[in-house]
Amino acid sequence: MYSHPSTELFDHGIDSLVISFTAISMVCAFQTGCGWATMVLLSVFYSNFFFPSWQQKFTGSIHFAAGPNNPTEVQLFGMALLLIKGFFPWLFEITLSIRGVTFPVYFVGIFMGGILSLPGIFGAIREVLEKTKQKTEAFLALTPHISILVSVYMLFSGAPHQLVVSQPRLVLIMVSTNWNVMVLHLILCEMTKSDLPVPYLLLTQLPMIVFSYGIFSNTPVLNSYAFLLIATCYGAFHLVTTIKRICDEVCLKVCGMENYFSIQDWESKETKKNLAQRLEKFGK
Repeated sequence: MYSHPSTELFDHGIDSLVISFTAISMVCAFQTGCGWATMVLLSVFYSNFFFPSWQQKFTGSIHFAAGPNNPTEVQLFGMALLLIKGFFPWLFEITLSIRGVTFPVYFVGIFMGGILSLPGIFGAIREVLEKTKQKTEAFLALTPHISILVSVYMLFSGAPHQLVVSQPRLVLIMVSTNWNVMVLHLILCEMTKSDLPVPYLLLTQLPMIVFSYGIFSNTPVLNSYAFLLIATCYGAFHLVTTIKRICDEVCLKVCGMENYFSIQDWESKETKKNLAQRLEKFGK
């Protein structure tokens, strides 16, 4: 699967888009609301995918443990839950009351999933610490992901804001596009053996961060619908240009394809030699 760099785009890159859409589908289908359950669910989905990708960038290998730390199992489990929700919706109406606070029982599963995902995240961090010599660069590369999690916290940790309640899908798409821009850049840097452009990524996230702060601090100018629309379009623009850049730089420049859909014999020695030369030249 990883015999040449472009396969990462069509495997790992597409997975990142699928993961984000799965998270949005789960939030909408289960109506987790604009509170802690949504914050935990998004953080779990995003972190379980980001940290193995980050690990691969700085160690050259990627490890997915079985269960809640494996994107395939997470997606299949999510699809199974959606089917159960469709055929047996009453199961998700069962509530639990603790000290006067009432919440659906399945919220417990969301928080348990968050706890079970922690060993995989800590394992990825430990392996990076043990194997990479670029420890400073590795931890700087965490900052765009941390800013995403901070934005998710500001959006969903407090009292539900009217705009977030009325435009939940647009808010989720805004966060998702920014997260995908970051992950696709991480994949691009792994493919081309280049450094992650952390300042650029933080700049692309700036409208989302400002809007999230506006929601958190209840600042009228910053939490308007117009600002939300600008932040979403800004993230979508960078997502499209990032995909275009990956196709141009990896498929055409590095792999030497005639077009994005060219088929080459990647197992031949000559092709592998040419690919290695292009990668070395591109890295410089």
